[in-house]
Amino acid sequence: MATTPIMEARRDQMFPVLDDMDIARLKRFGEQRLFPAGDFIVKAGENSPGLVVVLKGTIAVTHGGAFSHGQAIVEHGPGGFLGELAQLSDRPALVDAKAATDVEGVVIAARGLRDVMVQEA
Repeated sequence: MATTPIMEARRDQMFPVLDDMDIARLKRFGEQRLFPAGDFIVKAGENSPGLVVVLKGTIAVTHGGAFSHGQAIVEHGPGGFLGELAQLSDRPALVDAKAATDVEGVVIAARGLRDVMVQEA
């Protein structure tokens, strides 16, 4: 994965990791799901099931689309989350995300995500 000094300096801001307290607060807005290793959680151009908070396992996020070479963007482990602004309006994803290992996560659909923003501001 190619990075720049600015990206590395802001990595924690770009890809924060939630603590147990944050995860507990978010669980009430979604549903727990399992994603077997190798399964796509989302593909570029398709709607995502929602924001995915990783409880166990690893999600590999790559550039998606027909002209992409699947360049790695980030891997989300426990406490990490997969989400894009497009999810707030049920728009198609811009990336591919695949379960690199068996993943247990909390999926918060678009409506639930909007509720999070209001109730947990």
